[in-house]
Amino acid sequence: MVQAAGGRFETPAEIRMFQQMGGDLVTMSIGTEIAYARMAGINYSCLVIISNPAEGLGDWKFNSLLDIYQSLNTVSLDVLVSALPHIANLEGKSRIGDELRIHP
Repeated sequence: MVQAAGGRFETPAEIRMFQQMGGDLVTMSIGTEIAYARMAGINYSCLVIISNPAEGLGDWKFNSLLDIYQSLNTVSLDVLVSALPHIANLEGKSRIGDELRIHP
């Protein structure tokens, strides 16, 4: 995962550079969110809809975003509802990286 500055789609050159660096996914905040959640001892999960067609480098176009979002809304809700009981069962269980916490 590569974290880039938000507020815009990356250029084709940036996407190619990230791919050469080994990146499969570009996000604008998830890396930071994961790091801060771990330092605070918070279980963190995210559900991300990839919405950048890589400026023509992908197989889809901007006008297909509406259809993609509409079809993923229901799936996203199903994933969230299914995950909630599992998240509730995490209370008190140790996690990988707990020693990295900076708050008691």
